[in-house]
Amino acid sequence: MGVITSFEKPLHLEYIDGIHFKLEKGFFYKTFIPKGAKKLGGLVITIPDGFITDFATIPRGFWGFFYPMDKRWAKAAIIHDFIYSRVLFDRKTCDKIFKEAMIKTGTPKWNANLFYYSVRAFGWRYYNSKKRKDRLKALEESKKSKLAKSL
Repeated sequence: MGVITSFEKPLHLEYIDGIHFKLEKGFFYKTFIPKGAKKLGGLVITIPDGFITDFATIPRGFWGFFYPMDKRWAKAAIIHDFIYSRVLFDRKTCDKIFKEAMIKTGTPKWNANLFYYSVRAFGWRYYNSKKRKDRLKALEESKKSKLAKSL
């Protein structure tokens, strides 16, 4: 298991297949997007070791212009995948955090806006999907199992 690193450190990934990668070293990201986070000094999101991502879900026809694993938005895409899959926030907040993280990694604002409006328009497909709901159910069962073992 790796050490959780800051958002600014390089990614450590294990290739799984044509589009999926496993995060070997987790990282954390401090956001100010959720309501009240400014008063709290920011909210820290921790993406754990072993999280599996496909980076930015971009149709193959656009890969010549916007490669999914481009370093300018790779970490932002991992954060977005993680917070979508764990239902940490409502969808709009997740998408705003994605845009914020893209800008922090040097993605030009026009590009961050393009990606932001794309996930606003099409992100509901995953956010409301059966795959995501099944994952949430499995997470809940895992939490209950851990709680039962601790009693």
